[in-house]
Amino acid sequence: MAEFFVSKHYRRKDIGQAIAQRIFQQHPGIWEVGQRSGNKEAIAFWQRTISHGTHSNFKTFPNGHWQGPLFQFEASAQP
Repeated sequence: MAEFFVSKHYRRKDIGQAIAQRIFQQHPGIWEVGQRSGNKEAIAFWQRTISHGTHSNFKTFPNGHWQGPLFQFEASAQP
């Protein structure tokens, strides 16, 4: 997946988080999610979403090949 965007109307309603977690569950394995360093809202969204879905079991690389933070984690299949 190259991009993930949540329209402003749906932000802060946990819809984006639910969709992202569903995608991760449907495609288990190692994931990397990168954000540009200037996009603070997106960085916070991904940190919350990934932390929730992995019980805080992820790595953060401060300056990945995305010119910003890169989150790496393993997604489990849907129970």
